Amino acid sequence: MNRRQQQAEAEQARQRALALGEAGDGTGIPELLGHCHHPMAAVRRAAASALGKLTPCAEIGTAVPVLAELVQDPHQQVRHYAIVALGRIGHESALPALRDASQNPAASAVILGAALAAITRIAGLAAERQAAAAGSCARCGRATTPE
Repeated sequence: MNRRQQQAEAEQARQRALALGEAGDGTGIPELLGHCHHPMAAVRRAAASALGKLTPCAEIGTAVPVLAELVQDPHQQVRHYAIVALGRIGHESALPALRDASQNPAASAVILGAALAAITRIAGLAAERQAAAAGSCARCGRATTPE
């Protein structure tokens, strides 16, 4: 495949990732996860962005390990979009990658800010889950009263 064909294929993959994110349908998650490993940074960036838009989908948890890998991507925009997506998803399993990004002395202010914002959001969600769990029966999940 020549360079022009590679660029055309990459643009097609980027557009597809954007469309999957806009569709809001979780059935596109496996395809987006594949795009996260594309050799072109623009495709990986679009895939990370699209995954961040699919947070209401139940299957989005499968994206956390792949997005955590993208936090170490050589391209800053890919790292940024992956961090923002992890913050939107809100899974505590993303915290180690986000902490690493927030403690990297070579990271830009954009990356540091995004990582800290994602960590804060995930910590807040975790606190909300704990508070909700404290007010419910461990066996059946029904709300409890202080009596």
